[in-house]
Amino acid sequence: MASQSSAKSIDLQGLLGEAVKFEVRSLSAGAEYLQAWIGQAAKLVDLAETTLHDIEEDKGSLSKTARALVKFGQQNADAFSDLSGRFSRLYFEEINRFVDVIESKGEKRQAPNAKSPPRSRRSKKAESGARSTPNA
Repeated sequence: MASQSSAKSIDLQGLLGEAVKFEVRSLSAGAEYLQAWIGQAAKLVDLAETTLHDIEEDKGSLSKTARALVKFGQQNADAFSDLSGRFSRLYFEEINRFVDVIESKGEKRQAPNAKSPPRSRRSKKAESGARSTPNA
């Protein structure tokens, strides 16, 4: 019974370790998303500054501003689309890896029990005594 409880605590420690790794990877992905968002916001600020500067110098035009905004919008959509697709793929890869760890620990625990033959209700002493008695 003691070996079963220690095996369960080792499995629990392993599962907790995998859960922590998953959480760290999730936080890292969140930080990367935030960096991408800040980068896109900085590009929009640069576009706004350029547009305002051109307007102040009477070099700006509505069509030029519209083209710049459309180009920025396309780049922004592409950046977040790629990021979203990559993160969703990585998320499900992590979930599958986590499930594989859980399943492999369950198989390791069940494998020794599956190989051992079922025990009968008779004790070993009774079996050995029955075999060693001479035939009458």
